[in-house]
Parts: sequence; structure tokens; C-alpha cells
Amino acid sequence: MNRFGFVWLAALMVAGVSGCATKNYVRTQTAPLVEHTDQLDRKTAANNQQIHEVDGRAQAGISHAQGAADAAAENAQNATKAAGDAEMAANDAVHRADSLDSVVKGLDQYKQVGRCIGDFRLRQGPC
Repeated sequence: MNRFGFVWLAALMVAGVSGCATKNYVRTQTAPLVEHTDQLDRKTAANNQQIHEVDGRAQAGISHAQGAADAAAENAQNATKAAGDAEMAANDAVHRADSLDSVVKGLDQYKQVGRCIGDFRLRQGPC
């Protein structure tokens, strides 16, 4: 039994030395970890806020760019319509110029239709 008592006593001593930790010891060992965790939480919150701010600015920029693109598309449609109207007006002018050209060319080829003698002041005569 003497040996059994010695083994029992040795086991109690090893357990007492290594197995029991006081609250103060645990706080001392975990305080740096808790502080570091809190610091990481603050950095994460700051990064999250910055991400949301950047996202807001990006969304505003995208909206502005979309508005500008829509305005440019509308201006392009208006310009296309104006160009079509100008082309139609130019074609009309060409046709009118061609008509006037044939009239002017016809003026050079004068043909006497008939002979009229009379006093034109009084508007008398055979005509």
C-alpha cells in the first residue's frame, strides 16, 4: 500500500501544479487576445463603412453616366431626324432647281405664237 499511496500523492501534486489555474491567470493570458479581437472588430467596422461609402459613390457615378448616355442617345436620335429632314429639304431644292432650269432653258427658245397689231394703250385691236 505504501507504493499505492506514493503514486496517489504524486498524481495529486502533478494535478495541483499543472491542472488548476486561477481567474487572474486566465485574465492575464486572455487580455491581449480580447484586446486584439476588439481592435480587429473596430477595423472591420471601419472597412465596412468605407466599402459602403465607395459603393454609394460608385452607384451615383453609374447613375450619372447612365443619364449622360441616355441624353447622348436622345441627342443622336434628334440629330438623325434633323439630318433626314435636311436631306429631304435638299432633295426638294434640287427638284425645284431642275424645274426652274427647264423653264429657263425654255425661255431661250422663243416661238412666236401669233401676230397682234393694235394700240396697246387703249387695249384695242384684233387680239
